[in-house]
Amino acid sequence: MKVEIVNVSAYLKEPVRQICKQTGFMGSNVEYIFSNGEVFADFFTKYYLDYEPENCFAALVDGEVAGYLIASLHPLKYVLLGIFFTNIKLLFRLIIDFSKGKLTKNDINFLKWFFLKGFRETPRTPFMAAHFHMNIVTKYRNGSVSLRLLNTLMAKAEENSVRKIAFQTQVYDDRRDVRIFERFGFRLFNSRKTTKFDKVLDKNVYIATFVKELV
Repeated sequence: MKVEIVNVSAYLKEPVRQICKQTGFMGSNVEYIFSNGEVFADFFTKYYLDYEPENCFAALVDGEVAGYLIASLHPLKYVLLGIFFTNIKLLFRLIIDFSKGKLTKNDINFLKWFFLKGFRETPRTPFMAAHFHMNIVTKYRNGSVSLRLLNTLMAKAEENSVRKIAFQTQVYDDRRDVRIFERFGFRLFNSRKTTKFDKVLDKNVYIATFVKELV
């Protein structure tokens, strides 16, 4: 299997967004918890693709997009343009959808969790640390694609003199899905049990923050 890592160019943005929608719910399609995949993909990809495209990477396997890693290596820029600009615009879109009766019961449950419980059930991250999101298509989750993407990110972070990088993920009790990150030098920084998926899953789910010191 030949894996090629490339920057996410304009023609790769849509495949990246599709993978975000297809894997956004514990590796499965986000439609199980939120019906508007476009808003979901905007929330998790738009800032990175629009404002830090140089830190967005796609893994190609025989020309097919097998996964992606999108990062913010500039925390202050992310706070200003990601949280206070991009995400506020998305909030207004959701308010309009709600006023038009376009939100489903699952959508409303998800948004209730986000606004009423999300801040309590989401663990903290190191102050002003760089961070990233990574999603891999199911059939390519054998580790090699993830490792290539992570190696590319670490080289980019070193070029930018990044001192600390973090990511958050949702894990079950056994934490099998994060062992590749632990082998890569990430350590568990904080975790909290979440009720986000209680209505659709019968397993305990935790939101975990992992951190790697680069210097």
